[in-house]
Amino acid sequence: MLTKSKVGKYRLKFMPEALEEWNALDGGAKGPLRKALKKRLEQPHVAGARLYGDLTIGSSGVGCR
Repeated sequence: MLTKSKVGKYRLKFMPEALEEWNALDGGAKGPLRKALKKRLEQPHVAGARLYGDLTIGSSGVGCR
């Protein structure tokens, strides 16, 4: 979960389940993820990462992704 601090920067706060998974990762996997998360915290709004289009699942048109 991203939260905006009082000074205008974003901080990352892990949900308990996600923190357990993060702690279970080895250093080789954490390094690139840590770098990507740091980059996203510095620049959280990336135009190419926006959701668009039909976000329904299946033919019934009910649900979301």
